[in-house]
Amino acid sequence: MHVIVSYDGTRNDRDGLALGRLFAAAGAEVSLAYVRHAPEPDPAREAQVQEQSEHLLAVAAEQLDGHSAGTHVIFNPSTAAGLQGLAGELGAKLIAFGSSYRTPPGRVELPHTAETLLEIEVPCSLAVAPAGLRREPVERSVGSVAIYDEAGDEAARASATGLAHALGAVVSDGEADLLFVASRADAPPGRLGLSSRAVEQVQAASCPVVMLAREASLGIG
Repeated sequence: MHVIVSYDGTRNDRDGLALGRLFAAAGAEVSLAYVRHAPEPDPAREAQVQEQSEHLLAVAAEQLDGHSAGTHVIFNPSTAAGLQGLAGELGAKLIAFGSSYRTPPGRVELPHTAETLLEIEVPCSLAVAPAGLRREPVERSVGSVAIYDEAGDEAARASATGLAHALGAVVSDGEADLLFVASRADAPPGRLGLSSRAVEQVQAASCPVVMLAREASLGIG
């Protein structure tokens, strides 16, 4: 399993980094990505900004509790398109984010980039951390994993069960410390497409949420 964490050093993206640490603890390969929209016209200024961007990711990678991480500074006018392209290049099955700016602590709110990827039914899964997750020892606090699945997606069940096993957690039918949300039955295989009820589950969550592409196991655990 390869996970990309979208990271720009902001407070909410540090929540996404904490979620990346959880996946790393479960055995996933993690890459950190920072999307720049255009190079600086002045070469000296461009070299400086590029160095700062690379340093930002290098410092973040050191916070993964000893787990190695790839770092990628990429250029694309669209952050969503840049991350999707990188996921295809690396073969990553999951892109992780922090919640939107000004999300209340303990709540999940899709950032604009994740909303864009969800709208286009991106060919990979997405994960979002609740605001404030960076303050918790998340990899040690996940004791239960739940799944919301309207369509009986066996790959979704396998992903939830596999991650629970890797974290020493149990699969729960009630409230849990981590929520998997499966795609609707008519979503194209390999693409992420949620029903309106599934989106409501995401918006009501107070724990990390993983939104799974249809019939696409994360391959962990």
